[in-house]
Amino acid sequence: MANKSSYREIVEHLLTINGQHEPPINVSNIAKNLGITVLEATMPQQDISGFIAKQGDDKLYIYVNENEHINRQRFTIAHELAHYYLHYKDSEDILKTKDGVLDFVKYRNGQTYDSENNEEREANALAAELLVPFNALKDLWNNGHTDVTYLAHVFAVSVEMMIIRLRGCIRELNRETRC
Repeated sequence: MANKSSYREIVEHLLTINGQHEPPINVSNIAKNLGITVLEATMPQQDISGFIAKQGDDKLYIYVNENEHINRQRFTIAHELAHYYLHYKDSEDILKTKDGVLDFVKYRNGQTYDSENNEEREANALAAELLVPFNALKDLWNNGHTDVTYLAHVFAVSVEMMIIRLRGCIRELNRETRC
């Protein structure tokens, strides 16, 4: 399992090669540059936020639930990009599943399902780092921007996601502020 510093390195690399230096991060553009098409769709089940799949044309697609808030759609795209980057990109077995679906993201009551699964935890962690890169967060934090609602707006994520992200790195933010 990767750690925070390796997620940060991956994100810095993705942001650099995609010319993204300011929030909010355009995850759809990153997907496009990786050769992955993002489409909004009606989901077969209400609790599915999205999935990544290989279609008959051998191209990769990320489908996001068209009925969900744009912030949730952005997280779903980032989550599926994380799966692609961490778990499928270099695999010979990529997308050799029966129906072509690599990963379903299910979401209900503010929680992503299967959070006990290591790959899901990794994808969630990388998605959070991609949407709210630590260095950008640190710059805002060090300049006195500590209001959760403001930060959520700047990064175009939900307040709930911002709270989770801050919980994950608050010690580092405060430690680096004092140094």
